Amino acid sequence: MIPNQSKLKRNLRDLAFDIIQCPPEADFIEDLTSDDPVLQQKAQEQVEMCLIGAEEFDENADQLLNMVSWFRNRAQFRIDESRRIRALSEKDTKTADQLEQYVYTMFQHVYGEQGFTKYDLPTHKLTSRKTESVDVDYYTINWDKIPNSCQRVSKTVDKTEIKKLLKCKMKFPGVALKSERKWSFK
Repeated sequence: MIPNQSKLKRNLRDLAFDIIQCPPEADFIEDLTSDDPVLQQKAQEQVEMCLIGAEEFDENADQLLNMVSWFRNRAQFRIDESRRIRALSEKDTKTADQLEQYVYTMFQHVYGEQGFTKYDLPTHKLTSRKTESVDVDYYTINWDKIPNSCQRVSKTVDKTEIKKLLKCKMKFPGVALKSERKWSFK
């Protein structure tokens, strides 16, 4: 038997709602990233109070790490949803762009010989403007023939190579080797 589609949609909606709702006992944790510094401070104090006692540290730390997993799962859910919605919006935008271009192409086919720069349709107005741009093929360009005033140079640091040099005790102004311990949990 196929379940009632409206009931299925409602259940999926409820599941999604449950995923994005913070458990009530952890509401204060969301305040760690609040724009209000007072709320941030209170949340930080509450987290520290949970972890201050050695006798309950293991259990409390474990519960807080469960919340970390929950927040990461919610973040991933939101990322996945935003990607899904972005894909839908990109498809709609692409469809609209293609349809619009088709109308302009057919307009040129039907009225091109008349030299219109403006045209009134029943509910829309078509207008045009002449534009100029430069198309550069970066694979075939001869940079020696292009004047310096027309060139832009962007410089970046190869972090892998400079890291090797810094480990060999070389020094460069504005560049430092940063070392830190990263923690994770499973």
